[in-house]
Amino acid sequence: MDSETIKVILVALTPVMLALIAVLQLVLANRQANRVAAVKFALEAKAEQDKIDKEEVRLAVRDVADKAVVAVGKVEEVKQTLNETTKVSDRKMNELSRVAIESQKTGEAIHVLVNSSMSAQLKISMIALRRIAEMTSNQDDKAAASLAEKLFHEHEGKQAQVDSGVK
Repeated sequence: MDSETIKVILVALTPVMLALIAVLQLVLANRQANRVAAVKFALEAKAEQDKIDKEEVRLAVRDVADKAVVAVGKVEEVKQTLNETTKVSDRKMNELSRVAIESQKTGEAIHVLVNSSMSAQLKISMIALRRIAEMTSNQDDKAAASLAEKLFHEHEGKQAQVDSGVK
């Protein structure tokens, strides 16, 4: 149990304890045949207890109000920190998004460049091998020329599918 809980229990039990004391004093007063004095004492004890209760309530209210002010300050501090962190996160996310878009564009540009270079190289190879085969009439040269032409057309077909978005 923490000290606040003990304090609350003691505050709650104090009126009971004072009431018990008052009752005991009343019994003693009855034994002494002085009922009037006992009633007067009980009323005075009750009035004193009311003063004590009011003061304890006032102090407890002040304590709760002080804690509430501190809590409001903490809430404002957390709110400010959250706002600042959110702004930093947003800036970082925007920067990451921008970098990702630029990287994607760069990747696409490189891919187009590589495919164009590959296409040009295959076309050069196809033309050169066809001319060599025409000049030599050698079967191996003709097979190489035929293969180069096949590879060029396959590459062009695949590139056409990529360009149209078909997989």
